[in-house]
Amino acid sequence: MNLTFVPLAAHFWGGLPPLILSLQISSYVLLFILFCVTLKMMRDANLYVEDDMLRRDLCVLLATPFIVATTCVIGNAFPRCGELMYAVGLTYLMGALFRVVDLVYKLFGGRQSFSRWLTANGKRISFATTPMCCCCKCLPEAEPTPKNLQRLLWFVWQSPTCRVLVQLAVIILVLEGVPDGSTVFRILDGVASISALIGVYITHIMLNMTQDYLEKFNMVILFKCVDFGQLFFTLLKLICDSVFKHWNLGYTELMSVEANSLFFFNVFAVAICLILATVQALRIRPGKCALYDTKIAGRHVSIRRKWRKEFGLPDGAESDPDETFELTAL
Repeated sequence: MNLTFVPLAAHFWGGLPPLILSLQISSYVLLFILFCVTLKMMRDANLYVEDDMLRRDLCVLLATPFIVATTCVIGNAFPRCGELMYAVGLTYLMGALFRVVDLVYKLFGGRQSFSRWLTANGKRISFATTPMCCCCKCLPEAEPTPKNLQRLLWFVWQSPTCRVLVQLAVIILVLEGVPDGSTVFRILDGVASISALIGVYITHIMLNMTQDYLEKFNMVILFKCVDFGQLFFTLLKLICDSVFKHWNLGYTELMSVEANSLFFFNVFAVAICLILATVQALRIRPGKCALYDTKIAGRHVSIRRKWRKEFGLPDGAESDPDETFELTAL
C-alpha cells in the first residue's frame, strides 16, 4: 500500500464522513459485545476444564475471534498500520489452526496414543480428502505412525511461520521503496497463499480421520470456526480489493482506494468474528462439550499427577504431551 495516499490518524479522525464515523462506532460496539462473550467463555473454561494443558489451548482458540477483531479495529483507527494489523490477524488465525490440531493430539494422549487409536480403528491418513477428493481420488494413503502424524503437524505449523516471514519481507520491500505492483509482491502473495492452503488441507485430513470421535468434544466446531475464519479473512479481502479498485469506490478524497477497501473489510470482519464467537459460545460450553465434563477432566488430571509422582516431578511441572495420559482416560 502506498502510504502517501493513506492519512495519518490525526488527519483521518479530523474529517470523518458520517458513514465512516458511524461504522467506526458500530465496530467499537460490536467489539465490546465480542469482549463480553469471550470473557464468558474464558470464565467457563477456567472453572470447568481442570486439565491445564487442554485449558490453555482451549482459551487461545476461544479468544481467536476477539483478538482478530481487535486487530481490525486498530487497523481502522490507525489507517497507516492497517495492512500490518491485517497480517497480524491472519497470522494469529493460522496459529490457531495449528492449535486446533495440537489440541486434537492432546485429546488422544499424544502422538503415540493417537497412532494406536487410529490403527485399532482401521484409520489411515488419506490424502484424497476435501477438496482434493473431487479431482485426485488416486492420491495415496499412509500409515498413521507417530512419525507421519508428526509430519502432518509440521505441515500445519509451516503456515503461520511462512506468513510471518513473508510479512517481514513485505515490510523490508516497502521501506526500500519497491513499487506496489512489483512482481516480487505477487510472488510473495502466491507463496503465502499456497502455504495457507496446505495448512487448511492438512487440517481437513485430520478432521476426516477423527470426526466421529471428536463430535462429543465439539472439536469439529472449533475446526470449522477457525477454518472459516481464515478462509473468510483471505477471500473477502481479495474480493473487497478487486471490487473497490474496479469501480473506484470509497471516499477517495480522504484516503486511497486500497485503504477504503481495507476499512470496509475490517468492519465486515468484526461482525463475522462476533458471529463466530457466538457459535462457539453456544456449542462449546458446559453441557454441550465433553471438554467441560469435570469427571473427564478429573481423570485426566489424576493420571497426569500419577505419572508425575512416579517420575518425581512436582505437580505443576510440564510434561511430554505424548506421555501425559492414556487414551483409556477419555
